[in-house]
Amino acid sequence: MKYQPSIKDKQVDSLDKEKVYENTFEITDDYLIYQGLNYNYLKEYNQPVSIYPNLTNEDYENEYIDRYFIKKRNDYTSIIEIDDVQFGELGSTINDDLYIGIQISWKIYGKRNDVLQDGIISEYGIEDTNIRTLQLHSDFDGLTSILTNPLEFSRIKL
Repeated sequence: MKYQPSIKDKQVDSLDKEKVYENTFEITDDYLIYQGLNYNYLKEYNQPVSIYPNLTNEDYENEYIDRYFIKKRNDYTSIIEIDDVQFGELGSTINDDLYIGIQISWKIYGKRNDVLQDGIISEYGIEDTNIRTLQLHSDFDGLTSILTNPLEFSRIKL
């Protein structure tokens, strides 16, 4: 049997482009719902803006900072770091249907590695603590590709 192209498969010259879509698909209830969506609701939301933390001496005295990350739910490569204000807006002015966020505690001051005393950690080290933090949040796909240096922002205590 010879192949008979459907209207979808036929070549259309540039003059007939307006007519191309007339009979190329079935109009279903789902299509009608899709066409009826109001795209203006997307304009009501802000896009998250990437930030780079500026640390203070007070942050180092506290030994830890809170870091906030957001990504598109369907794209683990889109992770960006945001501030606490934007993180608080997730679900209100930042669309939580589109984005998902995470807050982590990041050690920035102390010994480089854990200090053990009789096989028990007596002082948590920066590097070991931040590696454990990343392992704890491994369900947030792509985080380890953003946080590749567990000593980022650190000041090592001698």
